Amino acid sequence: MIISETSYNELIENLELMALGGPLWSSTKDYSETYEGRIEVFFIILRRLIEEERIRLAKNGEFLKGTIDDQIKLFKNAFPTEERMKEVASYWWFMDDCPAGSVWIIDREIDGFTTPAGDGKHYYWA
Repeated sequence: MIISETSYNELIENLELMALGGPLWSSTKDYSETYEGRIEVFFIILRRLIEEERIRLAKNGEFLKGTIDDQIKLFKNAFPTEERMKEVASYWWFMDDCPAGSVWIIDREIDGFTTPAGDGKHYYWA
């Protein structure tokens, strides 16, 4: 495994309610020195967050449709080349090219920032 269970838990604790771009993508450099390795770590974490129902992916206020594999594939197909990421790293995540952003599923309401998700859960649109 590229990222240990302890590292994953610490990372998620620090990233909760954050957007995918800055914090999550930036943290991948702690686990791999290569761009390809960083991408692999990013998708391992992204998949796990979705599978654990910690986040959902959304674009323009709409949740992505399809299986987790479909959503990950959509993201992988859109992911910038290393050269392009150097140019747009700080804002690619907010461009039309990026297929989605993160919507955290949390146990608490944050007045003005969350919407009901059912079963006592709330969506935080990062």
